Amino acid sequence: MPWFLDGSINADSTLIAIAKSIGIDIKLDDFQKISDSTPFLADLKPSGKYVMEDLYKNGGIPAVLLENNLIHGDALTVTGKTLSENLSNFPPLSFETQNLIHPLPNPIKPTGHIQILYGNLAPEGSMTNYWKGGYEGPKGGPGMPEIAIMGAGLGKDVVLLTDGRFSGGSHGFIIGNITPEAQVGGPIALVKDGDRITIDAEKNQFILILLMMSFWNGGSNGVHHLTGLQMVLYINILKMLNLLEGCVTDE
Repeated sequence: MPWFLDGSINADSTLIAIAKSIGIDIKLDDFQKISDSTPFLADLKPSGKYVMEDLYKNGGIPAVLLENNLIHGDALTVTGKTLSENLSNFPPLSFETQNLIHPLPNPIKPTGHIQILYGNLAPEGSMTNYWKGGYEGPKGGPGMPEIAIMGAGLGKDVVLLTDGRFSGGSHGFIIGNITPEAQVGGPIALVKDGDRITIDAEKNQFILILLMMSFWNGGSNGVHHLTGLQMVLYINILKMLNLLEGCVTDE
């Protein structure tokens, strides 16, 4: 559903963690395959016109699935009723009378909005839905705090690059979840003011232009020493795995 409905990249990292807990191996590249084959159907904010309340008034996610023949209406739900019965009080989702949800044959975009990018700043991957923000990842944040640029009025002027994450309400030119993160010595830790970065949306790459070899030979691996933290938080940071492993702490 995140790909149909302009969902957040937080869905990807959450699904990795859920899958890991039940022994299913999901990788970032799997999400790229899903995005490449899933049409974009919903004209929802932040990039579109409508909000989730408007979707609810049109029958919500069940209606989207049912009217596009993506789920069986006779499927039983936790209400004790079938999907079709749950939707009986809603008007039919008509593609003639509303333009929030598009039909599968006529999507807003034939592929999904979530993209997986690689490059010398993210050799293990990143996500985009670019201001560069380091030390905001699972360990460096700690906890991957949300990063945003629109509230500062910078959405049309800067690009956001961060090893942290951003909320489903964020929009603009943004790349998040850069892996490896700065705190463990990831390349994003060594980027300085004035460095040039090229972004290729068609090849899903973003590359730091290496003007000086000091980027690699600066003597520092970029790791910050964590001090003044309570023991519980410090242990959490030590145990937390990276995005590719769902940021889990129980291994």
